[in-house]
Amino acid sequence: MAVAEDLPVTQHEVDAWLAGSSGTRYEVRDFAVWAARRGHSRPLLVPHRPNAAPEGLNEDSHWELLQQCLTDTALPLEVRAAGALLLLLGQHATRIAALPADALSTVDGHAVLLLDRTPIRLPEPLARLLAVLTDQAPPDGWAANSPRRWIFPGVRPGRHISATALSRRLAAHHIPIRPARTTALVQLAQDLPPAILAPMLGLHPITA
Repeated sequence: MAVAEDLPVTQHEVDAWLAGSSGTRYEVRDFAVWAARRGHSRPLLVPHRPNAAPEGLNEDSHWELLQQCLTDTALPLEVRAAGALLLLLGQHATRIAALPADALSTVDGHAVLLLDRTPIRLPEPLARLLAVLTDQAPPDGWAANSPRRWIFPGVRPGRHISATALSRRLAAHHIPIRPARTTALVQLAQDLPPAILAPMLGLHPITA
């Protein structure tokens, strides 16, 4: 009885096999590399497992949340300001929490926020929120001679709020941090090239 000769697997067959099922098949990559290096097979390209697409908000939900942050006086002021920075400029909670008070200034009569090296002109409602927040007295417990150096001061004298505490406040008022940031960054990236977006928002060029 004749025995059929084993035929080598082609790159086309590998591609079709990877596309035909779940991402767990990409785990075969290490084996394919090992077999090719030891001469057991021809070199076959098996890419790394694809990253899942980032989850964002739909456009209506995104703008409704932003409008709520800018206009809803029932929300705490720091939640409104932080939420607006998240939804409009895609800033990470860590960066929002650590914004110094002098990051907010005026250039040619317009309110600007310095996130990295580029002053960003703020829309009037957000500029007003940040100005009111910055002008508030230091929190209870701060010494009278402790200057307010942060837009979002924490409970410890002289320190800004922690990113964890700020994130919890946003989440408690139904502002989803990661989807909101993803949506904001995607919308910004549609309008600005990475070379401009990265230094403007303080992002790594690869992120932009």
